[in-house]
Amino acid sequence: MKKVITTNVNYDLGIDLEKNRLHIVCKGFWSKGEIVDQFIAHQKEALSYLKSGFTVVADMREFKTLPLDLVDKQQQSHADLVKAGMFKVAEILPQSAIAKSQLNKVTDSSKMPNMKFSDYAEGEKWLDSVTKN
Repeated sequence: MKKVITTNVNYDLGIDLEKNRLHIVCKGFWSKGEIVDQFIAHQKEALSYLKSGFTVVADMREFKTLPLDLVDKQQQSHADLVKAGMFKVAEILPQSAIAKSQLNKVTDSSKMPNMKFSDYAEGEKWLDSVTKN
């Protein structure tokens, strides 16, 4: 069963209960801390439906960048995923080289168990092949 948590101009969050999977789509330039705070709140809501060992598809293709003063908040959202019991994440990389570099630094520092992809379907297929649920 798929459930939409939220859809807005900055991000979409949904869950697939059958696959125990969180779907994240980040869009545009997140210029304000309130955007990240709202994202973290919606992410916590989504996590309440999932069991430990869940997987994540993070579609970052349309994501631009974060101001440097908001990177700590992005790292917190990654730490929340790890703490909640995330098994693996398939990151669909942004098109922007700057956004890609920023995302790589954040995910590397958060120790998220991830694999990077340029294609959404490939990321989903990889998660399906490694799922331990």
